[in-house]
Amino acid sequence: MKVVSISSCPWGGSYRPKAWAAVHCGPDQFEFCLWCEEESPVIRYTEPNSPVYLDSCLEVFLRPFPQKNEYLNFEMNASGALLLQIGSERKGRRFLHAEDFSGCYPEVFPFREQACWGVRLSVPTAFLQTVCEISAQPDPSDFEGNFYKCGDSPAHFLCWNPVESESPDFHRPEFFASFAPLWNESDHKN
Repeated sequence: MKVVSISSCPWGGSYRPKAWAAVHCGPDQFEFCLWCEEESPVIRYTEPNSPVYLDSCLEVFLRPFPQKNEYLNFEMNASGALLLQIGSERKGRRFLHAEDFSGCYPEVFPFREQACWGVRLSVPTAFLQTVCEISAQPDPSDFEGNFYKCGDSPAHFLCWNPVESESPDFHRPEFFASFAPLWNESDHKN
């Protein structure tokens, strides 16, 4: 897996925990691993689709099919609580719930170490096909998106690919980058 740093800080701020992301393509799923250096992550929310972005949060924004305008936002805190939505912009996003996707909903596996926490996000191929209403296999070399680290205690907003906006706004698909360079050559053979 290739590791990238979530270190761009376009909106300033003195609190900038080090954070990273890596991706892997399996035969039936895609895995995103995100982690950061934070000794005491803030955890207030534990229910699905709660505002985990107010906690210590790691996020994957993903447009899996280039022909679709919609993208998914996977937002996760240190307890593994997942906020998951789809839409084409910040407004009008639709929450996605596990009970609506029999057996193919993404899973979050949180982990903690001494001064670090992170999440492994497993996204089934069948979920992407269902939610995007496309029967074709997703091609990881077509994926676009961004990785983020955020929270409000203290406030911080970090990204992998820089976002140009006056105030913090992760819902800016015009600043998504291609994930193609992140896949190992062996990933394309699975």
